[in-house]
Amino acid sequence: MAQDARPALASEAGVDAFTQLVVRYLDGDLDPAEIAELKRLLAEAADHRESFVRACRLHGALHEAFAARRAQRQAAQTGDPRADTIFQEPSAEDTLYPPPKPPPA
Repeated sequence: MAQDARPALASEAGVDAFTQLVVRYLDGDLDPAEIAELKRLLAEAADHRESFVRACRLHGALHEAFAARRAQRQAAQTGDPRADTIFQEPSAEDTLYPPPKPPPA
C-alpha cells in the first residue's frame, strides 16, 4: 500500500518549541523573555534562521494576499467608504505604466 507523500498536520502539542516561538512572534504574542529565547535560537542554528526567514516571507505574502479581503471586511464593519478603496478599479493615472495618450489631431 502506497503511503501518502504529504506530511501529516501536527497538533500544537506536536509542534516543536522553536516553531511555536516563531508563530507567536509573527502574531505579536511574545513577551521579552521569549523574544530573547528566539534570538538565542536564531543565533545558534543556521537551520533555525532559514526556517525563520521562510516563515516571515510566507507570513508577509499571506498578509499581502489577504489585504483586500481585510479591507473589504473593515469597510463593511465600519461603513467607511475609504476603507475599500483597494477594490476600486484603478484609473490610468493609478498604474505604474499608463497607456500612451493618442497624438494630437
